[in-house]
Amino acid sequence: MMSDDDCSISGTPPELTEAVNAASLELLPVKSRNKYNYAYNRFMDYRTNKNVISFSENSFLELGSKMKSSTLWANYSMLKATLTIRHDVDISKYSKIRAFLKRQAHAYKPKKSKILTKEEINKFIKEAPDKEYLMIKVAVIFGISGACRMDELVKMTVQDIQDLLSKLLVTIPDSKTNTSRSFIVNEMYLNLYRKYVSLRPRDMNTTRFFLSTKMKKVVNK
Repeated sequence: MMSDDDCSISGTPPELTEAVNAASLELLPVKSRNKYNYAYNRFMDYRTNKNVISFSENSFLELGSKMKSSTLWANYSMLKATLTIRHDVDISKYSKIRAFLKRQAHAYKPKKSKILTKEEINKFIKEAPDKEYLMIKVAVIFGISGACRMDELVKMTVQDIQDLLSKLLVTIPDSKTNTSRSFIVNEMYLNLYRKYVSLRPRDMNTTRFFLSTKMKKVVNK
């Protein structure tokens, strides 16, 4: 992007430059735009605190050395996009940064999450007491049946679910791919779903489907 000095030289009105900059920012992913802006603002604050004027490789390397290896590539990707849009700076051309990222990635050993087996999940659904785990059971059933992300479960509303007597038809209106999709929850889980729904007070001030449960009552949280 052009600086104010560039604008004055070329004769481009400041309001036009602002409009172009705003339009360019719309190119960032909608759902993760806040994360991109946070990474950018964090870097710019760091430059201000260090009295750094240029976008030199050293400033990136020093800030990167303070980050966990697992977050380096994500921050690099977000900064690459935001700095290109806002300042016309392409950090993908910085060879030292790429070498640093590769070296950090080579030494990084990610922690593997424990994965429940199908038998363990079925045992939990059948044997865990509903008094404490009813909502979690239903969330597990929906999550597995529809390959749902956590964000999709949180945003799910009562209107997204149709009880068709012999099965449930669940619609995800706003997925990560910006297209709606549907999935079926089969008959063997209907009793748990209906038991959970029966605990929902009629005067709830939210349409969210998944809510906290305490002592056999649904809590609006």
